[in-house]
Amino acid sequence: MRSFCWACGAVLACLFAFTFSFLAKEAAAQSVVTSGHADVAVHGGDIAGTVTLCGSPLGSGVLYIPGTSYQARTSSSGEFLFNYVQPGSYTIVVESGGSGVGSIPIVPVVKGKVSELSTVDFCADQDNDGHNASVDCNDQNPLVFPGAAESCDGLDNNCDGTVDEGCPVCTDADSDGFFAQAGCGSAVDCDDANSSVSPATAEVCFDSIDNDCDGEVNEGCLTCTPGDLCDSGSVGQCATGIFDSNCQCVGDGAENEVCDGLDNDCNGIPDDVPGLESDPLNCGQCGNACGAGQNCVGGQCVNSDPCAGVSCNDGNDCTLDSCSGGACQFLPLAGATCGENTCEAGTQTQFICNSTGSCVGLPSSCGLFACGTGFCNTVCTNDSECSSAAYCAGGVCLAKLGAGAACGGSNECVSGMCSSGVCG
Repeated sequence: MRSFCWACGAVLACLFAFTFSFLAKEAAAQSVVTSGHADVAVHGGDIAGTVTLCGSPLGSGVLYIPGTSYQARTSSSGEFLFNYVQPGSYTIVVESGGSGVGSIPIVPVVKGKVSELSTVDFCADQDNDGHNASVDCNDQNPLVFPGAAESCDGLDNNCDGTVDEGCPVCTDADSDGFFAQAGCGSAVDCDDANSSVSPATAEVCFDSIDNDCDGEVNEGCLTCTPGDLCDSGSVGQCATGIFDSNCQCVGDGAENEVCDGLDNDCNGIPDDVPGLESDPLNCGQCGNACGAGQNCVGGQCVNSDPCAGVSCNDGNDCTLDSCSGGACQFLPLAGATCGENTCEAGTQTQFICNSTGSCVGLPSSCGLFACGTGFCNTVCTNDSECSSAAYCAGGVCLAKLGAGAACGGSNECVSGMCSSGVCG
């Protein structure tokens, strides 16, 4: 009898524990599960973890699973918890302040289990020098990181908190990029008060200054009498020049070529005038004049034609362009296609020429099909080729089914849920 009562007490205790656990889960489901996921509270699992940024907790962060209504927020310590998530494998996106932080891929969810992700740390190495922002004192410069050799460049290269330790005192008073002292990472500036003098400056003749800091003044400069004639090294009208005040031989500048027997453009060819294809006085070449009643067409003298040389192109795809009696005619091409068809947001627009020669768009709905490239889809191989209100079956887009309708898959239901062959 005592053994029987003990067994009865154990059964009652189990029933009490089961009832308490069930009611607690039901209460939690009422506070967390929304947007049509009431059954998830019974059949789902949880996801828990902690998010940090370079070792510091990500407070006020937002985590969500794309394509679902599941969301979670991080606490001040970076902890988060997803409740009652349908079993499967998910990618979790992490945001902070409206900006993306990163993502956590391949997170499995098992019915009745908690997927513990422990701590997930996001810490980028933006300059790819092998040290992330938690230790790199300048994560935008790949030459700056802990352990780098210190350079005399005004930067804390090795992130020890000291700039240019062990470097000599360097001055660049004229800000030309060259220091006045040796050992400062540049050639020595021989005049640090003049920015036009440095080892990188070209020597200037006749100024009595060592412009390039090589210890010589005006080296390589010529001697001449300014104004004397000289050979410029060019051809044609540019061949003869005069010396300027710097002993540079300056020839006459090249000019547009004309029919005068001279090489005006200094290319070595006299009278090579461009554009003589329609000049009746110099048709095709200088001196070739067309006779009376002739026109110059394509560099040839031909008998006059009212439409010769007349271009009738108004750039309109909806007109037939022609020339008659020397005058252009533009006839409307009603019904012809013009422009490129477009298809956006379930509406296809075809562009057709009207009776006035204008290109107009004629919109039409794609119905249950989605837009393809410029046209509505007319057959489908998957749901993405149908509108959001339809699914693909046998190459045809069919309207999604309402609650209570028989279904063969969740994609056939408006709610996105098909349970036991019936839309939820």
